[in-house]
Amino acid sequence: MYVMIRGKEFGHDVDFLLTTPEIGREEGLLAQVISRFKYQDILLYYDYKDSTFDVSRLPSRRFEAMDHFPKCFLILSLKDELVQGRVQRDAGDRRDWRAVRVDLVVPPVDRYAFALLGWTGSRQFERDLRRFAQHERKMMLDNHALYDKTKKSFLPAETEEDIFSHLGLEFIEPWQRNA
Repeated sequence: MYVMIRGKEFGHDVDFLLTTPEIGREEGLLAQVISRFKYQDILLYYDYKDSTFDVSRLPSRRFEAMDHFPKCFLILSLKDELVQGRVQRDAGDRRDWRAVRVDLVVPPVDRYAFALLGWTGSRQFERDLRRFAQHERKMMLDNHALYDKTKKSFLPAETEEDIFSHLGLEFIEPWQRNA
């Protein structure tokens, strides 16, 4: 299983993209992770969304803010010492834990770079990047693929750097992706 951890110093949640080195092996991975959180008794809430990804429907002419990979939005109960940052508590609050929002997304490994790029950066950055791909490069970019309309083919990418290269752009580090 691959897990990418990186990002901003502050935020309202933590996003994890999980995948496996072999296409198809990621199926059931999310259920295993949820089960593990239940076993550890740290799962307060979860909302699981099954995959609606269909490669035959690519390229999509319409961009959707959410991708079609299996995903789960959860709230975990984590001990204070595991969570960075100060906690303001009422005088009578004796809890030694914090509720933390966590988003889990499980793309197949061949779509991982696109999903990672789509989940990293501000909404405006993502919007501008897609607009640049569309108008300047005659390509369609989303969280699932990069399609070259002039060549009528999908462009493969193992890394985000590959995507930037296909677009003819210098790589922008994740923490610099604000617009």
